[in-house]
Amino acid sequence: MKSYFFVKVKPIGLFVFFAIMVLYSSFVFTQGRVLTRATQFDDGGLRGGDYLKIPELIVFEGTWRWKSAAGDSIFTMELWRYKLVPPADLKTRLFSYDAIAGHYNLTVNGILVSSNYNRRTDPRFPSLSGSDMNDDGIDVLRIGFTDFEKNKRAHGRFELFRENPDKARWSMSNMETVVITPDMVWHRGFSLPNNVVMHRVAPGTEPPAPPPGVDLQ
Repeated sequence: MKSYFFVKVKPIGLFVFFAIMVLYSSFVFTQGRVLTRATQFDDGGLRGGDYLKIPELIVFEGTWRWKSAAGDSIFTMELWRYKLVPPADLKTRLFSYDAIAGHYNLTVNGILVSSNYNRRTDPRFPSLSGSDMNDDGIDVLRIGFTDFEKNKRAHGRFELFRENPDKARWSMSNMETVVITPDMVWHRGFSLPNNVVMHRVAPGTEPPAPPPGVDLQ
């Protein structure tokens, strides 16, 4: 009787053991790891569920402004850090990471001519965002953004001056590959100033943001 009882219980015990191990492994995997730019390649590199934390991005946060020599054009960018989290159905396959999002607006003679306030091409992601995952210093922010007035996505480069981190050069370039449909008008230029030096604005001195509903629909 004892032998018969032992034989019947053993497979069940093994099944329960393996089930617990699978559940534990799944729990550990879905929890993910918190990594930095310096440790992101440890233990096989980034994988689904991980979080790449980049506190160094703080150097880009704030309000930045360029003003034309004539004083009639003012270009303002407001940048802040946020955590980019993949959609729920992709969290086990993609990792989260810190990035920079931002607003921009250009006024000419006091009139708003270009802005991304309250405008997105994808409701899950900002219309201007970028990051730097390379562990090689952090003075260049590569940005993807939407130029709504030209109806296109473009590349932006925000490079801090090493001798003065409150100054940065902003430049833009077109995407390398552009698909143009017969009913589409593609503009090579931009609605924003290109290759200009911007200055970090002290809190309380930045121009007011455009009021809701003014962003050029």
